[in-house]
Amino acid sequence: KENIPVHEVTEGDMMHLTVEKPTTVNLSDIKLYKNNQPLLTSKNIHTETTSPTTLDIKFSPVELIDCGYYSISIRDQIQP
Repeated sequence: KENIPVHEVTEGDMMHLTVEKPTTVNLSDIKLYKNNQPLLTSKNIHTETTSPTTLDIKFSPVELIDCGYYSISIRDQIQP
């Protein structure tokens, strides 16, 4: 069993997750998931490309409904 990082966040705070990707990977090759379901952007969840190799996912503010297990797939390969 692999060790998956766990981070506790307080409701009302801002949080961001950073995805590092190879330069050969297009944004369209990256899919975001919450509890194994596609993550939909909402009024408090936004994605932003901050460099050719970095994608930030920002939660502002964190809401109770944001609680869950987040993962990504790159070219259909799940990443922890």
